[in-house]
Amino acid sequence: MLIPFDAIAELSTPDVCVIGTGPAGVTLALDLADHGRRVLLCEGGGFDFDERAQEIYRGELLGDPYRDLDIVRLRAFGGASGLWGGVTRPLDADDFADKPHHPLARWPIVKADLDPYLASALVMLEVDPLPADEPVADSGFQRIHFGESPPTRFGETYRAAVLDHPNIFLCLNANATEVRADDARATGIALADFDGGRATAVAGAYVIACGGIENSRLLLWSNETSNGRVVRRADALGRYWMEHPHFTVGDFVADRAFAHVHYSLTPDRRRALGLLNCGLRFFHRADWPRDDLLDDLAVAAPETAARLRARGDGLSAGRLRAAWEQEPRAESRVLLSTGAVDRFGAPRAALKWLKSPEDLVTVRRTASAFGDFMARAGVGRLRLRDWVLGEGDFPEDDELGGNHHMGGTRMAEDPALGVVDANLRVHGQPNLYVLGSSVFPSGGHANPTLTIVQLAHRLADHLAERRG
Repeated sequence: MLIPFDAIAELSTPDVCVIGTGPAGVTLALDLADHGRRVLLCEGGGFDFDERAQEIYRGELLGDPYRDLDIVRLRAFGGASGLWGGVTRPLDADDFADKPHHPLARWPIVKADLDPYLASALVMLEVDPLPADEPVADSGFQRIHFGESPPTRFGETYRAAVLDHPNIFLCLNANATEVRADDARATGIALADFDGGRATAVAGAYVIACGGIENSRLLLWSNETSNGRVVRRADALGRYWMEHPHFTVGDFVADRAFAHVHYSLTPDRRRALGLLNCGLRFFHRADWPRDDLLDDLAVAAPETAARLRARGDGLSAGRLRAAWEQEPRAESRVLLSTGAVDRFGAPRAALKWLKSPEDLVTVRRTASAFGDFMARAGVGRLRLRDWVLGEGDFPEDDELGGNHHMGGTRMAEDPALGVVDANLRVHGQPNLYVLGSSVFPSGGHANPTLTIVQLAHRLADHLAERRG
């Protein structure tokens, strides 16, 4: 049910207070409510876009080129699902595992811990079950599959379910300004509306599900105002922030049937090369200069060019694009702005996104191996861009990233390396949790939405079993 802001003070203490109504928060709230738990669900915006709410997402960019922070997020009921393109797949089993060359890129859980929640997450996102990936013989690569959501807009699809559920108390325009804690536990969340109203949400447990930048900002500021009582070991707070770099890596001419799928290295081959995960996708262009590419190829390989040209309409041309896993780096991080505050007096977010030399190695070696495979198989040719070959830096006029905000409150067994444990509980806090892609210790190359919803289902089960 929908409650006004001034009703929070009179609300009988709910079992759980959830901050944020994106896929994470809405999934968690509905699951907990179905378990019989009373949930206070708070959203900083309204049902529809409101400039007053959205401008709170303005922030600073301190690192590599990126999009403005108020463009890549949405502060309204449904959260960033309102911007989602609908493409998704689960993380690979190898994404969770130990990686000898990248010891920080591991999870304290395994894929099997999330598998029981895959079917329900697919239903939540209105995605059909995905076929299994298919290794391509003698190549080191596999054809991989992505699901296509309509895309599901949580603010529309699940509005009625949230409003009609007797165990959910939804409050809009309720902006979380800080988490409060004493020496033993989290004691409440300070809230403010746009009319000067102030309130404190008090519950048995608290879940911060504000998104992959805002989760860090809220906890960083809360730690300052509480003298470190919220995240008691804050070495990793805000750090190890990641995106999926998205860049065009080359131009291709290839058999149309071959080029209508996505590819990645097989886990065994990736491990042998010491690489992080990278997905490749063909982007076809009817107006792409196919003949020019074939003419260039004819200079070096005339027989190959002639053979490909003879395929006529069976030949396709365009760009090969990559999205890949970043190396977790402490220097890549969310910080608090030192010079700008929002309307509630909290420092704005500052994002220092950094790509490393290792990130270039991942995409260069994956794309080069794929070009070699295409040539060996006789299915086409790939011409890599100069920057992939080390002749220049990452371009600034490309996709840059997928708006996949990961890390900052990462999951780890060791509080020195993470903010939350395997159950998403903040280390040292008995009743404070963080949910969303900010808890990802590493990101694979898959779009994170499906994994976020799986984590929400899993956290609901954990909280439903929790006592005290």
